[in-house]
Amino acid sequence: MNRRSLILSFALIAGLLGPLVSARPAAAQIDPLAEKLASSARTAGVAINTEETVTLTAPGVNLATSSIKGFEQVPATDFAKGADVGYLYLDAKGSGLPAGNYKLRAHADEKAIQVGEYDGTVDLVNEDGKVVQTLKAEIGTSSLSVPDPLPFPRTRVSTSVDNGDGGAGGAQRIIIIHIWYHCPNGSWVHVTIIIWD
Repeated sequence: MNRRSLILSFALIAGLLGPLVSARPAAAQIDPLAEKLASSARTAGVAINTEETVTLTAPGVNLATSSIKGFEQVPATDFAKGADVGYLYLDAKGSGLPAGNYKLRAHADEKAIQVGEYDGTVDLVNEDGKVVQTLKAEIGTSSLSVPDPLPFPRTRVSTSVDNGDGGAGGAQRIIIIHIWYHCPNGSWVHVTIIIWD
């Protein structure tokens, strides 16, 4: 078999197998963490953008988060009184937080809110309405008022993970989870969760 025939054979096999591999029932493609987050949000009466749910798993870490419906119509100036931006399920022993669901409420000092980047905080509010932890956050704003029309329909969510050496000669490892809520209201919120492994 010559090289061209071999390449054509691989292309044909890939073309035949591709549809078979991806043709799974929709139910088989549902992420259990995403479904758990959606179910918990419904029970708690929190409306989330399920289309924007992201999940993350790592050894000892299970996380699912989504944006809260309605944040799209909240102007940046509301960070002064606190704005609910996301809903989070976190199960990570090294985070110091009990496994559970949290509403993420972003705050910034009224004098700091501006077009550009500024410091803020994000409260993790448990199902009882209690703030269990406050994390530092970075907030960016391109418009102090909500654009009309919105540039995109829902607040988008993205995550990334960094691993690091927690010191002690590498005996302790840290996992750094970054979560970004990119909102069409003209603001984004970046929060970091550090987990000691």
